[in-house]
Amino acid sequence: MSGVIGIDLGGTKCHGALGDAAGAVLAEFRTGTDVPGGAGEVLTLVWRRLRREAEDRGIDVRHATVGIPAVFDPVTGQASQGTNIGWEGFDVAAVVETFEVPVLVENDANLAGLAEATAGNAVGVPDFVLLSLGTGFGGALFAGGELVRGARGAAAEFGEMLLADPEGGLVRAEDRVSGLALRDDARKLVTGDAGAAAELGEVPTAQTVIAGAVRGERHARLLVEEMLDALALVVVNICATTDPRLVVLDGGMGRALAPFTGALASRVAGLGVSSPRVAVSSLYPNATISGALQQSVRYVERCVSKANLL
Repeated sequence: MSGVIGIDLGGTKCHGALGDAAGAVLAEFRTGTDVPGGAGEVLTLVWRRLRREAEDRGIDVRHATVGIPAVFDPVTGQASQGTNIGWEGFDVAAVVETFEVPVLVENDANLAGLAEATAGNAVGVPDFVLLSLGTGFGGALFAGGELVRGARGAAAEFGEMLLADPEGGLVRAEDRVSGLALRDDARKLVTGDAGAAAELGEVPTAQTVIAGAVRGERHARLLVEEMLDALALVVVNICATTDPRLVVLDGGMGRALAPFTGALASRVAGLGVSSPRVAVSSLYPNATISGALQQSVRYVERCVSKANLL
């Protein structure tokens, strides 16, 4: 029995899945990325764990796809523009060469967008954007049913957009709309506000802030609303340049914002002339892994078709 592996290598965690020949998930493994060997060590760890799982099940892994929160240069084999996670120059190719099976490395948001286009919210929607909100802020853009990569493969890096900084000047969108940004804003708030500290705790995380906002807690709600204001500006600028019919939110924080999609859509409608539908990804286990498994299945199917023609 043949199978494939999909891995979502993020800024704070790595999530992998073993799939069967059709891409259905058979097993998963998650771990944090804060280890001495860094991202390469974690990627190898997840690969080996899933490979052992495959061997135990009698599955022959034929291909793997790895999603990274950065731009991958197939010529140098290195990652770039992984600003928030310090991945500039990370030699991904050198790591996956040890896997002993063909491996595709792709931007994680691009994989998520491909999955949405074929099996998610964007089926039948040729013009849409996916916003991947996690540790950082990435994205994928589809126009006329095709993934737009740009001249250097860096299209739809929406986190690099410039927004006005509340304290003056300009700031990258990722520094206002991401898990790290929300966490940092919350921690600044609690250091000077006893009421906020009592509500959010001394060391709040993005997850605790969003959970508090869902419960209607005042300080948490304020932080999330400020982030939604910034995110709405990003979406309006995207709409002004690409005119999508749909905006899909994915990533750990993107999915956590599901209770606030109506609030985001209202902000966008109030700011711009285009009002796309806003949806949250529901692909299992997440859109990036779903897309990774799909890409690997397609690779194996192409190899089988080619062999049958010989």
